[in-house]
Amino acid sequence: MKFKNIIAGIFSLLLLSLPLQASEIEKLTQYTDSVAKEIEQLKASKSSVTSSISQTMLMHQLESLTTESSNAVINYAKSDEAQESKEATVALLMKQEKLINRQQSSATKALSQLFKDFEATSIEDQPIEWVTVSNAMDYRTRLFKIELALIEAQEQLGQSKEKSRSTFSKNLDGVSSNLYVVLGSSLKLSEVLQSERSKTPAAQRDNIDSRLRMQQRMNLTFSSNLRSMIPMMEATQLDTAKFNELTFSATGELSDAMVSTDAFMAVGHNLLENITQWIVENAGSTISKVIIFILIIVLFKYLSGLVRKIMTRIVRSPQSKLSTLVQDFIVSMSAKAVMLFGILIALAQVGLNLGPLLTGLGVAGIVIGFALQDTLSNFASGMMILIYRPFDVEDFVEAGGVSGKVSHMSLVNTTIRTFDNQIFIVPNSKIWGDTIKNITAEKVRRVDMTFGIGYSDDIDKAEAVLANILEQHNKVLKSPEPTIKVMTLNESSVDFIVRPWVNTADYWEVYWDVTKTVKMRFDQEGISIPFPQRDVRLYETK
Repeated sequence: MKFKNIIAGIFSLLLLSLPLQASEIEKLTQYTDSVAKEIEQLKASKSSVTSSISQTMLMHQLESLTTESSNAVINYAKSDEAQESKEATVALLMKQEKLINRQQSSATKALSQLFKDFEATSIEDQPIEWVTVSNAMDYRTRLFKIELALIEAQEQLGQSKEKSRSTFSKNLDGVSSNLYVVLGSSLKLSEVLQSERSKTPAAQRDNIDSRLRMQQRMNLTFSSNLRSMIPMMEATQLDTAKFNELTFSATGELSDAMVSTDAFMAVGHNLLENITQWIVENAGSTISKVIIFILIIVLFKYLSGLVRKIMTRIVRSPQSKLSTLVQDFIVSMSAKAVMLFGILIALAQVGLNLGPLLTGLGVAGIVIGFALQDTLSNFASGMMILIYRPFDVEDFVEAGGVSGKVSHMSLVNTTIRTFDNQIFIVPNSKIWGDTIKNITAEKVRRVDMTFGIGYSDDIDKAEAVLANILEQHNKVLKSPEPTIKVMTLNESSVDFIVRPWVNTADYWEVYWDVTKTVKMRFDQEGISIPFPQRDVRLYETK
């Protein structure tokens, strides 16, 4: 058989390369006649071919020969030479059309037998057998495309092809309608198998999975062929709305023909029917479940608010020594835990299986944990801050490279308002991993100040003046007693350290008041406050 094909191919090439004295139409006619003979020989040998692989190869040979010869004739009919030999070209087109009709008849019969053989095949061998069936269906669809192209080529040459178009339209309508029914049945069977699979234990799904995969392959073949036929149906004025609707249901893809209003209306009408049917069948149980779900959520929302009020009273009672941060955390988590519990109960009441949901949340938590390592680090640092309480809301701190007042804190970050009213949101990991300086942690602070007098001034008098200033200030604490001592004999001054104790809230007021008062009293008492001086001497050289 291969040897015959090689000889036929060589013969075809020789025909196409005949001397110029033979016209193009003559060479093309001889070529198509040789191809027709070879096709007949291949069809005659078909009875001796039994395996599906051999049948597939034979089908590819027939398709290749038919397509190449038909394309050669159609391309010639579109050329300028065809106008000079119009009658011969039309005759050749009609001859090729008859060949295609015979091929279609043979393909339809072969396809019918292949379907029977496929249905008689075991489930294990069906995928291999379906390859042959799929190729046969694709071949038949391509024959329709070639036939339509041949008809259109004859019409371009001025021939009336109403009868051929009518016959073509009738055959195409019959094949596409049959394919429509088959695809619809196949899709329904897939739904049944999918439903059975969901009810079957995982260990017993092998057979159903094999059948489901086979059915999906069949759906793909049916829908692909039907989609290829839709443009041809449009060209012959056939209604394609229901075909577009079905192929869209099968593949979820919009074909070019679906831009028509009728197609959209058909899809919309079918969707509306499905929604209406679902509402009618499930309205009673669904509405009752929705009402129960809403009632449970409302109930637990009320309980969540009640728990929030109770926990707020408990953690903020005079006996509680918890920080504001811990208080807010306990109140918030208690209310949220009650609400989460209510949501789970509501979901269980509407029929949702919480086991797989909780398992899925656990797996998702692991994945999210790896993805949010930095955030979890901040969360862990926030918990440590809550437990060890290095600072509280309203405290003045130096933490994470920022100085200011703590205005808010969450488990992830801390909000600090600086002294010039800027807002910094600092991750808790940066705060906990660095030195934390809490300026207002203690209720009493010492104000450290240094004042210098001249070497010629009376030290005892200066010390008495400083002590008097501190005694007269109403915000300087008597206990602990302030410290006033001579600390350093500096380059140009004798330095006193002045260290009064004050309430933390009065720190800066005392600092500023004492500094101002010292300058005023020293001036009154004739005590000098030295400042750096430099003497410059000029030497005159002779």
